[in-house]
Amino acid sequence: MTSLDLTPLERRPSPLSRLRSLGASPIQVVGATIGGVILFGPMIGILVAVLRPGTDWGFVGTMTLFAACGAWALFDVLRKAGTGTGLEGVARANGLTLQRSVEARHYTGSRFRSGERIILHSLRTHTSPALEVGDTWPTKRVRIRLGSSGTVSAANAPQAEGFVRVVLPPGDHPTLRTFPMTAQLDDALWRLLGDCSLEIHGREITVMGSQPLEPESPERLTAAFQLADALAQFAGATQSTGADVPPPEPVQRGGTRRTRHPLTIVGGVLGFFVVVSVAFAIVMSSLEGLHLGEAGLHAVLAWGIVPVIGVLVALLLRWATVRPRRSRRSERASRRERWRSGEDAWR
Repeated sequence: MTSLDLTPLERRPSPLSRLRSLGASPIQVVGATIGGVILFGPMIGILVAVLRPGTDWGFVGTMTLFAACGAWALFDVLRKAGTGTGLEGVARANGLTLQRSVEARHYTGSRFRSGERIILHSLRTHTSPALEVGDTWPTKRVRIRLGSSGTVSAANAPQAEGFVRVVLPPGDHPTLRTFPMTAQLDDALWRLLGDCSLEIHGREITVMGSQPLEPESPERLTAAFQLADALAQFAGATQSTGADVPPPEPVQRGGTRRTRHPLTIVGGVLGFFVVVSVAFAIVMSSLEGLHLGEAGLHAVLAWGIVPVIGVLVALLLRWATVRPRRSRRSERASRRERWRSGEDAWR
């Protein structure tokens, strides 16, 4: 493919563009809200502790540590929001399609089709064959592991994983069954995406990696599109941009639904913290009467409460990223409206 204009990635995004990009990413909205709670909650506690007589400086020190963690989380989210701003500029400058926090169950790749992973952010060409590169995000629950010493760890902690996708043009192009992989191409994919799996379904070639692509890096984004182009060429496809471009890909049923509004996600996260805090207080007050001792309380926290909170956080992320379902009534009304306007036909 022709070289891309990647200068938008080198520009410093403005604060307003960062906020706009943050609002378009449910995952970042969740992260920003959690960071804000961890920052401002301890700050209120510090203020109350300092103003009252007999200040507990140990408590102040602990809250200061929590506030510092919240400040770092907010800073990190705003820094990553600049990634979306740069990708928006690249998409506009090169006529690409930018997707963020999107379910792609209509893709033939098994991990997309099953809903195991969503598109975190990706760029797709309008050429034939169509090339798409980007990062994915997991939607499955976090599996909590408990060590023999009582330590808690996440077996599948959420992590971005890169992908490369090629959609071959229709027509006299044969349906692929095998792919002529070479050692050189395999090594290039491994260096970019880590351990990879390649799937072929019909006219689609999907390569799922095990490490992030990080498309905000001009070098990595260029390398990803070059590899996608190489995959298409090895499959026997030649690139064109005119009348041979295939029609837009079919969108999954209900795919036109918008993601949840950022304020809805913020309210959900705040409600989660309120419910978890109240439940934690009730459980701890109930345990006080059992006289379990320090070792017993540590065991309850490690083997009961912490895993439950981990599962709830995973469910919260899934709720924020999965598109809300339409009611049957609104779906019927929407179809009637399209039918009346001639935009759709009854099936």
